[in-house]
Amino acid sequence: MSRYGTVVALLLLSNCSRDREVLDRFSHSYTSFCDVETDARMSSEGLLFLLDESRQLRTAANRDLLDKKLSVLVVEVNRQLASLDERVSDLNKVANETQTGNYRGEVLEVANTAKEVQVNLISEHRLILRRFNVQERVAEPEKIAKLNREIQEQQASLATAERKCQARFMALKKESGMQEYPLKNRF
Repeated sequence: MSRYGTVVALLLLSNCSRDREVLDRFSHSYTSFCDVETDARMSSEGLLFLLDESRQLRTAANRDLLDKKLSVLVVEVNRQLASLDERVSDLNKVANETQTGNYRGEVLEVANTAKEVQVNLISEHRLILRRFNVQERVAEPEKIAKLNREIQEQQASLATAERKCQARFMALKKESGMQEYPLKNRF
C-alpha cells in the first residue's frame, strides 16, 4: 500500500474511532434525556392527578394541603423541564460532533425528535397550569372540560413523539452497534 493509501486508511479509521466514541456519548446523553423526561412526565401526571383531587375535595383543610402539594409539584416539574432542556442541548451538541455521514443523519433525527418530546411535554405542562388557574378562579365546567380535552390531545401527541424518538434511537443503535446505557426509570 502506498503512503497516500496508508494515510487515507488511518484517517478513515480515526474518524470511525472518533464516531464510535461520539456515538457512545450520544447513547449516554440519550439515556440521561430519557431518565429526566420520564421524571418530568410522571411529575406532570401527578400534578394532573392532584388537580383532579383538589376539585373534588371542597373542605378548606384538604384544599390547603392539596394546594401546598400542588405548589411543590409545580416547582419540581419546572425544575425537571429546565433539566430536560439541558439534556436536549447535550444531545444536539453531541449529535453535531458526528463527523461521518454514516450516522450523522440518524443521530440528528433522534436529537430532533427528543426536542419534539420536550416541546410536547412543556405544552402539556402549560395546559395543566391553565386548567389549574381556570379551576381556581371560577368553577367553569365547560372551560375545564375543554382544557381536559386539550390536555388529553397533548398527552397523545407526547406519547407519539416519545415512541418516534425511541424507535429512531433503537434503529440507530441497531445499525451502529453503539453501547446502550441502562435507564434508571424503567420498571
